[in-house]
Formats: sequence, structure tokens, C-alpha cells
Amino acid sequence: MENQLSFQSPSAIADRQLERIRHEVDVVLRRSRAVQFWKLVGVLGFATLGIGLMLRGAADNGMIGWPILVATVICGFVSAITLAFLISRSRNCSAESAANRIESRYPDLKQRLVTAEGLSDEETRGPLARRLIRETHDHFRAHEWSGAVSSSSLLASRSIAIVACSLALTLPLLRWIGGDAAADATAAGLLTTTSRDVTVLPGDTSIERGTSLVVTAEFSDLLPEATKLQCETGDGRIREVVMKRNLNDPIFGGFLARVEEPMTYRVLTEDWTSPTYSIDVFEFPEVLRSDAILDFPGYTEMEARTVEDTVKVSVVEGTEVTWRLNLNKPVETCTLQAEDLSILECENADVLLSGRVAAAYEAKLVADETVTYEVKLRDDEGRENKYPLRLTIKVIPNRPPKLKLEKARDVTVSALQELPLRASVNDDFGVRRAGLSYSLEMQAEQEVELATSVARGAAARLDHRLEIELV
Repeated sequence: MENQLSFQSPSAIADRQLERIRHEVDVVLRRSRAVQFWKLVGVLGFATLGIGLMLRGAADNGMIGWPILVATVICGFVSAITLAFLISRSRNCSAESAANRIESRYPDLKQRLVTAEGLSDEETRGPLARRLIRETHDHFRAHEWSGAVSSSSLLASRSIAIVACSLALTLPLLRWIGGDAAADATAAGLLTTTSRDVTVLPGDTSIERGTSLVVTAEFSDLLPEATKLQCETGDGRIREVVMKRNLNDPIFGGFLARVEEPMTYRVLTEDWTSPTYSIDVFEFPEVLRSDAILDFPGYTEMEARTVEDTVKVSVVEGTEVTWRLNLNKPVETCTLQAEDLSILECENADVLLSGRVAAAYEAKLVADETVTYEVKLRDDEGRENKYPLRLTIKVIPNRPPKLKLEKARDVTVSALQELPLRASVNDDFGVRRAGLSYSLEMQAEQEVELATSVARGAAARLDHRLEIELV
């Protein structure tokens, strides 16, 4: 079956590239609108919260009924969402404004994006327009345009909006708990001080080393005047944290800013102690440092060397590269995955460990082309590295020596004449032998060695006078 080759015209390629450019501009436009929407939701949500709390006070004083309060809060919440959506859509958010935002983020575009965005279908046919589209498309492929509207601002606005809406829906509708009710229950002898119905969260748990932990205690009966969180490490060190009440909820919370080792904890009041719970800590596998051991091919006459703490190396073609990965813990599997999804297994490295390094693994390969690997780790609990490291090997090809003839031309000489021949030769890794080879009709080829062991990067001058009579 004959192979068929299809070629797209330059105009078709330009149209496709322009379509992708406009798609990315549209992504930035949508992200910009989303940030505006969530900001408005947050502002209007807090406004709804304020109104709801005022109505809550009126309901507590008997001025309005609870059904009216509930209906007003829900209607206010729905109105805030609707109003935020309408305002965010009515503002001047166009593809041109998104393009200008990208231009502000990446000044090296030099207005190419704004110009390309405004091209009509007929204008894309010209060679200058196609060049403009191609350069703009190349910039998009090399940069993350969506960063013009940062993910952090989008996440922050969305989080604030969610918090505002949650508070607007919950706080005004919570009934007062504790205080007088607890005092009345105690006076009536309905509660005792010897036992309590308390829910302690998270109970027995396991968290990542170095992260924070919040412990809560929810009391279903008489609230204590003071509550403490008592933690004890394996070596007997005890730490106490005052637990604080969350508004009018019967919930007390204690915050541990950074948990570095296993420990036990319990909740204490003046007349009650919770069971003892345990906190185990774990670590995700992580590459602490990557070293590259380079064994260069013989033609370079270069000694092997180690590049420490690196993720990218440039080597000549044929170099044996050994990646040594220093990890924070032993793992079940350690592999390097290339962009074509091929896998290179790593083996345990017999090296001296120090500091935080708890295990070392090595992978060897002969570099014949530029390649990027992603480090994949998995421990015996099935946990994988959260932030895979990328290792890059850039291969520099071994180019042939450069030979330059002086006054290269065809010549005619007599049988008694001498022919001067001159040239220069150099190579980035040196030249072992250089010379002249010639042959006459019906005779074997002759070689004349003119230079040996030319140093790397140096140019050797070849000078020979060929005596035609002797030839």
C-alpha cells in the first residue's frame, strides 16, 4: 500500500495557531471573570451576614419571628449570588482586555498578542500576519498564559466567598446554646460532674510530619469553664495547650502548629479527662538531592566527574550518566519515567548516608539524545512523592573536525614543479592524526602524516610541499 503524504498550507497552519491563541485568551478571560465573580460573592456574602446578624438580634428580642429570619437570610443569600453574577457579566471583560492582561504579564510579547487577536480571516493570509501568529503561538507554547490571572488569586477569592456564604447561612440561624441553659440544668440536678458526653476529634490519627493539627472537643451537656489539650511525646515531655471555644458553639478547639514526632494526647477539664489518643507521623517520599556522575567517552580524553545537587546536565554524546538520588526514606519503588513513558528502574546505591538522607538509589544510562525524566517514588504504604522531580540530560553531538584548505582550487602543474599545500584543522575534543592522502591514475593511494595529538580546541596548521617529479 503506497504511503500518502498530506501537507497543510501555511494559511491553514496560521488559522489553527490563531484558533489556539484565541482559546488561551478565552481561558484567561474566563479566569478573570471568575475572580471578579467570587470577589463580589465574598463582599455581598459578608454584607448578607451583617444583615442576618442584625435580624438575629431582632428575633432574639421577639421583634420578628424565626420563620421570617430564615426566609430573609435565604433570600438574601440567593440575591447576593445572583447580583454578583450579573455584575461580573456586565463589566467590561472582553478578549481584548484579556489580551492586554497577558501583555502586561509578559512584556516580551510587545503587543503581538493584541495585534494577532484583532486580525480578521482575510488578514491572516499575508506572510507578515502568518509570521506574527507564529511568533505569538511560539510564545504561548513556551509560557503559561493562564498565569496572567494567578491561581492563588482565584483560590483566595473563591475561599473568601465560600467562607462568607457559609457564615451568612449559618451564624444568623444558630440558636444560643449554653450559658443560662447550662446553669438551669445544673441547678435542677440534671447533670453530674463525674461523667460527660464529649466527642473528641480526630481521635487516633496519622498526619504528615511537620504539619499542623486541630483537636476539638464537643460537649453535649454542661460546658466547662476551662479546657486544656495535654500532649506527651515518647520521651516523656508534656505540653499543654489551652482550648478555646468557637463562638457560642459547645465546641472547644486546640491547635498544634507543627507535629514533628509521634505523641499521645487527651482533653482535660476541671472534673473530667478524656481517653488517651495517639498521633502517628509519616513522611511522603521525597528527593532531598540529586547528583549526576558523568563518565565521558574515550575520544574526549576527559576524566569522570560528579556534579552534585543538580537536576540538569549537558554532556557529549556517548557519556555514561549515573543519576544518584538521595531520599528522605527507603521506598518500595524508585523509577525514572521519560516523556515517552518509558521506565528506567533505580537500584540501591552503596554509599555513605548522612544528615536527613535515609536512602540512596542510582540509575545508569548512556546519553545518546536529549531526554527529561520524572522521578516516581512509592513507599511501602503506597504513598507517592507529592512533587515529582524532573531530571534533564542535554546531549551535545560529537561533530567532525573542522578542516579549512588555504586557496583551495584546481591547479595544473608540470612534472618538475612542486605543489605547496596548506590547511588548518581543529576539533572541540582534539585530533589524533591529520595529514594528506593523494593518488595518481593507476596508482595506490598514498598518505602523508602531517600532525598528531592536536589539543582540544587548538588549531593545527598543515603545511606540505608535494614534489610532482617524485610522484
